[in-house]
Amino acid sequence: MRLVPGRWRPLPYVVNTLTHSRERYRRNLRYYADHPELRVGGPTYHWVKESIQAGQQIIAQAANITTPILLLQAGEDRVVDNRSQRAFCQALSDAGHPCEGENRGLSKALAMRSCSNGTRCAPRH
Repeated sequence: MRLVPGRWRPLPYVVNTLTHSRERYRRNLRYYADHPELRVGGPTYHWVKESIQAGQQIIAQAANITTPILLLQAGEDRVVDNRSQRAFCQALSDAGHPCEGENRGLSKALAMRSCSNGTRCAPRH
């Protein structure tokens, strides 16, 4: 199995690109220390190829979607690129089903509620 460069290794919180929550980051590192089998490195080349193809198929078939969907998009994510999600919304819009209701207040409220142990997850500055 060939992996994309980037095996798992613990990084200091200040250079991580996965979360704004210091507590969530510490929790994940504890999980990895206690359960090394949970550690993952980079995805395989096959996984990357298949995920790109799946994304392209979803965009190409967007006009066929008839079920209401809830689409959430990260605002400050540095791992996931939102361009494909915007292309998906454009394809829906072209089919007469625009992505509606950008509601940053709702998304921030949901993010605050998703924090564990009652801690408040504030954006890192």
